[in-house]
Amino acid sequence: MSSNLAVDRAQVQAALARWLTDESRHGFFATDKQFKVIVWNRWMEIHSGYSASQVLGRSLTDIYPDVASRGVNEYYDNALAGRITVLSQGLHHYLLPLPPTNASLPFPVMPQSGHIGPLTNGDEIGRAHV
Repeated sequence: MSSNLAVDRAQVQAALARWLTDESRHGFFATDKQFKVIVWNRWMEIHSGYSASQVLGRSLTDIYPDVASRGVNEYYDNALAGRITVLSQGLHHYLLPLPPTNASLPFPVMPQSGHIGPLTNGDEIGRAHV
């Protein structure tokens, strides 16, 4: 019976990974400890205009230089220390300068909210944004 549980768990993990990367209606990306992108889901591809192959392995600050100048990288440093930061449109405006999805609204960039926190699997792997 435990082998069935292991197979089921593996199937669930694979399905969850596929959902986060391909089917989610929310942006999701993760970076390693050096701030290099290790996950860039389909939603991010569509709304950023960058394919995963264009961003994987690159530093987030190379792709979006204003991340550092706006202090967003501090939230990622907090994630490495084990803290989660909740971002809101009202306080932080946006995480990444993505074009608005509705051109008739008066926003220069897409309104965003999200969480930045540690991405772990026993040992720390990197940082994630949802």
